[in-house]
Amino acid sequence: MCGRVFYEGQGVTLDIAGRRLTFHSKSCAIKFVRLFFEHGDYDCLRSSLNKVLKIIEERNKRLQELRTKKI
Repeated sequence: MCGRVFYEGQGVTLDIAGRRLTFHSKSCAIKFVRLFFEHGDYDCLRSSLNKVLKIIEERNKRLQELRTKKI
């Protein structure tokens, strides 16, 4: 995103759809993700978003059950 050169092991790496994307910093990665969502296919993104939200909701429900005080 920014074109800066950085050493191996530094920065942020994302593995998406079989491609490894490396970014100088988290702000560069966030810029990429923002552009990806703004210009992505709406139907595909909606389907993926629903799946991810369902996973997060189930995880939060399990965590809440574990945190509940048992008498």
